[in-house]
Amino acid sequence: MATPGPYTGIDLEDTSCLYDRTGAAQHALTRASACLSLELARTAYTLALDPWERAGWTDFSILADDTLLTGDDLNGPSTPLGELTRGVRQTLTHLQMTLRDPLTQYLGLRRLQDENASACKAVVMVRRFGAFYLIGVGFMGTGKRLFDWIPNLRFLPENGYHAGFWQLTEQFLQKAPAILLNQTARDMGRERLTLQDVLEDMKKPGTRFRLWLCGHSQGAAVMQITADQAIQSGVPAPLMTGFGFASPTVLQEKRPDGETLPIFHILNADDLVPRTGANAHLGRCLFFSPTQVQRMEMYPQDWPSPCFRETLRFFGQAESTQDCLLMGLVFMRLSLDLSEDTVSKLLAGTEGLPLPEWLRPSGDFSLPALEKAIALLENQYLALTGQDALPRDRLDDIERRYRDMMGRYGTLVWWRTALRAAAAPHHLCADTARGEPPAAYQYIVTRHTEDLTGMRDGIAVSRVWKPAAAASRPAPRLSVRQRPLRPVSALPAAPARPQPRLTLNEEKPDGAASAVSKAPGPASEKADEIPSGKDPAPSRASLSVTPAPERVDPAALRAARMRIYRAVRRAVRNTARDPDNDKQK
Repeated sequence: MATPGPYTGIDLEDTSCLYDRTGAAQHALTRASACLSLELARTAYTLALDPWERAGWTDFSILADDTLLTGDDLNGPSTPLGELTRGVRQTLTHLQMTLRDPLTQYLGLRRLQDENASACKAVVMVRRFGAFYLIGVGFMGTGKRLFDWIPNLRFLPENGYHAGFWQLTEQFLQKAPAILLNQTARDMGRERLTLQDVLEDMKKPGTRFRLWLCGHSQGAAVMQITADQAIQSGVPAPLMTGFGFASPTVLQEKRPDGETLPIFHILNADDLVPRTGANAHLGRCLFFSPTQVQRMEMYPQDWPSPCFRETLRFFGQAESTQDCLLMGLVFMRLSLDLSEDTVSKLLAGTEGLPLPEWLRPSGDFSLPALEKAIALLENQYLALTGQDALPRDRLDDIERRYRDMMGRYGTLVWWRTALRAAAAPHHLCADTARGEPPAAYQYIVTRHTEDLTGMRDGIAVSRVWKPAAAASRPAPRLSVRQRPLRPVSALPAAPARPQPRLTLNEEKPDGAASAVSKAPGPASEKADEIPSGKDPAPSRASLSVTPAPERVDPAALRAARMRIYRAVRRAVRNTARDPDNDKQK
């Protein structure tokens, strides 16, 4: 009996999209493998292991900061007392990862002073398929606590990687000898088995273990480095596969073999995070570039806001880690202009909530934290770029754009909207069972996997392994929705053979051919005017077709094409603006 995942509906028992019954890797991104990987990446946030346990997965382990729940802590006997104990431990661990009370935030502020402080969070599980064992590891992304962001801000390279992500990976690999797989050990007749033992066994021929890594955001960065370290230590690449969502870059310098790793990244083109980190990804990147209608479906609560649309367009101009650093730096500097109480509430996420005063963090907490974060960003930017000073002109330009939007929409409205414009395209999952609209990456995976760049016939293969059948497939035809509109200047020139001539007439004669008329639109739109280089036509003018042996006038043909092009653009724009349009639904 199938066990559907809570976020995509994929069967959690079926791992054939990753490895077949003979242990051979698929090394391909399909809708099924993307959905299954999204479920595991989301589980690293929720720690909801019950659906996976019903699907036959065993040997669960949870790593949260320095706390490790493994072995009998999560996999003891199925007695009422054992179930209660495991439930309490899972709940306390989840609270440890999500609490944002004043004491937790204060401890996070103290961690800012520790250059090696890290907080890796992961979940490990095992499932047997045939004669083989699949080890699944899901890495959690950046949490809601202040010090969860500390590793993200350590941009300087270490061992060729982003320093913060490398430190998180080191923390996980150091815990590998303590992650127990007791049920698997009993099945194989071993006295003891750990994750470190599995990684060592995978280097030997005839191993029965396969590795499946997943992660979102910060977790996708740790996933990349973990896979790379395993391969460099001798684990064959065909024995593992990885899937990342909203993955940051991790390599300081792009490597020739970087794209050959069996890793797939699903990236939203509106998301800032895949453009930050270091300079290059490990694995293959597949982008989703949403249309206006798709954005309305992805961000239904935000897209109707002109402030959100304008801010999202401005954020889209960032192309690198340096650009994102400058935008974030100016944003935090402007936040210092707000009152201490407002900054405190906004940072803690308690704006508008009826919490008692003793539960609210005070301004003494918020402003020092913000000032320390600003100083950290400034130092990281200077060290990363090797410059002696920040680019004043660029900072002034960003501040001017921010203040312009703040003046038109209101300071607090724009402040919250800017946070939404950075966060909404980055969200992994929402609880659709409760009526919530799907989050950005949930929407992409469940509805538009085939629209990712590089997909052919609903599949994308890793460059480490290409089946002959996939190499011989013809390129798919683009639908009208996917074909980019060409500007009029890029349209082909008129052919040399005789064509009908377009003439401008005052009145449409009886029996004449159908006239080509301008589509209705606002009279004040100057974009609808067609620059023909001639005197303006009378108000009742129309275009009629009369046969002529000579060549078509190029200026008249361009004018006609311009009319058609703009009419189509207006029709598409009007369709996107109408939320009740059946085509959009």
